[in-house]
Amino acid sequence: MQLMKYEDFKKELLSGIKSSLPEEYKGYSVEMYRIKKLNQCLDGICMLDKSAEKAVSPVIYADEMYGEYIKNGNLYGTVKAAADLLVGHFSGTQGVRIENLEENIVTVLVNYKQNREMLENVLYIQYREFAIVFRWIMKRDEKGVLGCLVTNEMAKALKLDVDSLYVKSLENMKRLLPMTLEPLTDMLKLSENESMPVYVLSNKYGIEGSAYILHHEIMRAIQTDLKSPFYILLPCIHEALIIPKECCSAEEMEKALEKIIDDMHNKSEVLCNKVYLFDNDLK
Repeated sequence: MQLMKYEDFKKELLSGIKSSLPEEYKGYSVEMYRIKKLNQCLDGICMLDKSAEKAVSPVIYADEMYGEYIKNGNLYGTVKAAADLLVGHFSGTQGVRIENLEENIVTVLVNYKQNREMLENVLYIQYREFAIVFRWIMKRDEKGVLGCLVTNEMAKALKLDVDSLYVKSLENMKRLLPMTLEPLTDMLKLSENESMPVYVLSNKYGIEGSAYILHHEIMRAIQTDLKSPFYILLPCIHEALIIPKECCSAEEMEKALEKIIDDMHNKSEVLCNKVYLFDNDLK
């Protein structure tokens, strides 16, 4: 059986989702947009209740659904799964009040240069090689986190001040995405006979947890616990790697970081190829 090309698949997917919606959603609008995401652009499909004054619109991605179609070769099953996923996301966000947005926004750290196109449309603060952006958390459960980035239009409509929002979002992180700091089970090898302790800093969901390096009081507490300044490696947006300074040199860390990034399967999640040192005594 010959599989459909992506452009043809997109048309079938959009049409199929519209016809597969449950009766209560038949009047809703289902549309596809080119969406700028981290380090890439994807084809997003959203479902919108146009009768709502302030509507929340979860998104699924045609690119991801095409990957599922390539694996299973079942167009009907893929379309049905996509429709179910979109409806599930939508029903999960019903009752979400945009008026409470500031209480549910967290900080996200992305690479500045790799996301310039996306940053044209979202609220952000440039910080070193990074951009600090803001994610509105709509839902959290055992399956993960559902949310969207705060766009310039949202910020303007709600009169959000970026500086105060930054402070608020850092505090929200502790409540919405609690921090985790765990030792890496497989120690990072420097040579055949040498290893060193590595700690993974993230959040309980393992999603976009690298932003915790912006919490200076947490960084100071980690140095106190380790009894040492430490290197910070940021190969991925989801986590930071913490290695005590006494265990290695900056040159060794640079080589290790290069290998980690080379081995990463999803290059769109790469955050930074530089090694940082945190030393509270040096401020």
